Amino acid sequence: MRELKIVFEGNNISRKDFLQNFTNSTIVFVGEKHTGFVMLLREILKNIYDHADGLGQITLVNDNDSICFDIFDFGTESFNLMQIKAGTSTKSGNGINFGSGIIGGMIEDYASALKIELEIDTSNGFRYKGIYKMHD
Repeated sequence: MRELKIVFEGNNISRKDFLQNFTNSTIVFVGEKHTGFVMLLREILKNIYDHADGLGQITLVNDNDSICFDIFDFGTESFNLMQIKAGTSTKSGNGINFGSGIIGGMIEDYASALKIELEIDTSNGFRYKGIYKMHD
């Protein structure tokens, strides 16, 4: 069993570099044939960069059959997931698209295509958990 943990300490680098550094490390960890999974994680990390000042953490655990992931930002505010699903939630400074990439957007679409049951907890910032099966 292998584990990869990355702590994001802020968006003091460009968004492009933030995402590229993560993408490179993760492809090495999961393997090049799992780029769809990496793209799901990358979409979640875009939210951490854009809406949580780049502060958060990702942990991946690979047992060669599946990868468990736990991704969260260091936010302390809670959010109503039902409002996010309805498209009526906003967060100051982030515009009206807050949450639009999660539900009915790219994150949900990627997870569904990869057959991942995605757990989203919004009680203390945002936390995403799931298991990606590497072999069908």
